[in-house]
Amino acid sequence: MNKTRITVRSVLTRLPGALVVPLTIALSAMQPANAQEYPTRSVRMVVPIAPGSGGDTSMRFVAERLAKLFGQPVVVDNKPGAETLIATQSVLGAPADGYSLLMSSGAMLTVPLTNSAAGYDPLRDLRPIAIISRGPAMLVTGPQSRFTSIGQLLDEARRQSGSVSLAIYGNSHRVAAQVLARQGGPSFNLITYKGAGAASTDIIGGAVDVGLIDAGAALPLIKSGKLRGLAVTSVQRSAELPSVPTMRESGFPNFDFYAWIGVSVRSQTPEPVVRKLEQAIGKIVASQEYRDFLASRAPGAEPVGFVGPQAVKETEREAARVREVFAKPAGG
Repeated sequence: MNKTRITVRSVLTRLPGALVVPLTIALSAMQPANAQEYPTRSVRMVVPIAPGSGGDTSMRFVAERLAKLFGQPVVVDNKPGAETLIATQSVLGAPADGYSLLMSSGAMLTVPLTNSAAGYDPLRDLRPIAIISRGPAMLVTGPQSRFTSIGQLLDEARRQSGSVSLAIYGNSHRVAAQVLARQGGPSFNLITYKGAGAASTDIIGGAVDVGLIDAGAALPLIKSGKLRGLAVTSVQRSAELPSVPTMRESGFPNFDFYAWIGVSVRSQTPEPVVRKLEQAIGKIVASQEYRDFLASRAPGAEPVGFVGPQAVKETEREAARVREVFAKPAGG
């Protein structure tokens, strides 16, 4: 006895032409209708850094408020390591249904360019939902340093390429140093650290001449006299340190650098789910409660709240800058 395999395609080919289009529309509408019920169970927020850091704390704030809005648990899942690659691959290996969210950052853009094992394209495989905050870096030196101003530092560093050592950590800070060199700044002798703590210790002790340190980590040390601020990488001066000039004021009118964090999902996530996430996270980061949280827990950070198309546009801008730097490093 012959058995005929029944599929949607075979059914459609047997229907009268007048019925094919309505039935096709009805079938295609099924997934969005189900997606509009999202979420019906707990959501996982994958964070590529260890618990207790500034980015982790911000993600936990968003996760708690998201759970209240959704009426479902939002569980923070810390997966540090390999410069965010472990966390990113965890999300990309999960279904594209909106139940696995990724804390995104600049490292998401640089890792595929520096690690051949990454196996993903950030613009193709991930979709930004929102960029929830960003913070500038501070160009700092030790309290006993010979550098008392950004002008003095630049003059000495330009006299001999690589004569001044610059502490950085992570590829995002490396990109910032390369962009500065491209815009006419000096080529520093880059010294790479695992984090702000170790870098700050060596700058304070004089083992490294200067450092590019996230403002949130640098501000308390500057205010206590342990570090000296020379310049800030934001477009405007820091309200916390109004006497410290910006890099733009110091001869680099097109330079800015921000370390940012956001939320992304797999790019194949259904549109109704994406829209629901955009609306919910946008509401959270636009609240006064969120602004107060950043002011108290992350000094120097800005609650930018780029959501949806704005977040996509900003991510594409950053990706273009990163690709340019790694395609041809300054001086190469």
